[in-house]
Amino acid sequence: VSSRRFAGDEIELAYDAAYCKKELQIQCKGCKEYFYPLGSEQFKFMTKKEYMEKNTLQNIESMTRYKKEARDTGGLFCKCGYKTTFRDIEDLIREKKVKLVIVDAEDIDIRHGYKLNALATGLTRYSTIVEELIDAGDSEDKLDRVYRGYFNELYERKDKKVESSDITLLGNNYEEWEIPDDTIGLYMGVDSQKNYYWVTILAIE
Repeated sequence: VSSRRFAGDEIELAYDAAYCKKELQIQCKGCKEYFYPLGSEQFKFMTKKEYMEKNTLQNIESMTRYKKEARDTGGLFCKCGYKTTFRDIEDLIREKKVKLVIVDAEDIDIRHGYKLNALATGLTRYSTIVEELIDAGDSEDKLDRVYRGYFNELYERKDKKVESSDITLLGNNYEEWEIPDDTIGLYMGVDSQKNYYWVTILAIE
């Protein structure tokens, strides 16, 4: 039982090698089904856009006010639409409706693997998680720490889909395959990122 550090680390490999895998799941008060809380998909809170619409603002003048209002809106949304709050989690724990569920293999006595996160344990208030997500902003490193620490997940950047027309805008108005006059050489640089490549071609005159 520990937090993952990166894809394919020793924690993930040990869990995958377990004969019996268990998840700490919670019961939804709406549909009564048990589910493992996925923070990246199911944990939601008031966004900046929703805050501005609610308060008829053009922009956020005070992050402190936004954070104060948003911190109490955090919750887990089941596929049925029911929102589980932190108070619900406390009730579910008292009612023993948070439990380890076998998701693979039989309940045997050797090599168990356990999967859980802070959303189901009741050890961290949802308001704290909301505040840290807001403070992380767009920083991938900070978001990754929050995701690993509370969701037991790795943060995956949501890249904007790039169209061919977007690429042509970077070409200084030259047509595809067009080389400027008086060019004496071309240089291409390739920058390897996490999950994509950035290619730059320079014409030397």
